Amino acid sequence: MKTKILASLIMAAATHAALAYTPSKPDACPTLAAIKSAGITEAYKMGEGSDGWLSVIRKNSFGTNVEWEFILQSGYKNKDTREVIKLANESLSSLNLMGEPQLTKEDGKEAWVCGYMPANPSDADGPLYGIALTPADTMELPTAMRIMRRMR
Repeated sequence: MKTKILASLIMAAATHAALAYTPSKPDACPTLAAIKSAGITEAYKMGEGSDGWLSVIRKNSFGTNVEWEFILQSGYKNKDTREVIKLANESLSSLNLMGEPQLTKEDGKEAWVCGYMPANPSDADGPLYGIALTPADTMELPTAMRIMRRMR
């Protein structure tokens, strides 16, 4: 009987902890040098008929105390996936870090986010905005896109 009660209490505590989980604040945002060193390896068209792309680096610490996911939104037109990955990697040097990690909540999940803006944001065919999210794989790409729009 005691074992059942103890097991029930542990399950209740674990469920409560999972529902109320707020990730610890990272020490710092990933540097652009660390992001460039890792390199973008994936790119996804934002939607049918869209000229927008999301380029991604999944699960990398970038020299920090936590794992991140980096997502770059770009407006490359008439390009295939391989070209977008190449252009996205080349464009990383045009970005600027926009401060410290910020806690955000979307779809009931919390994550720390760092924003990156291009030096020349008027270039609609290049990088538009980047974010690093931790914990990595916390949110689906559509959710990350909503965060990106909100942070601009």
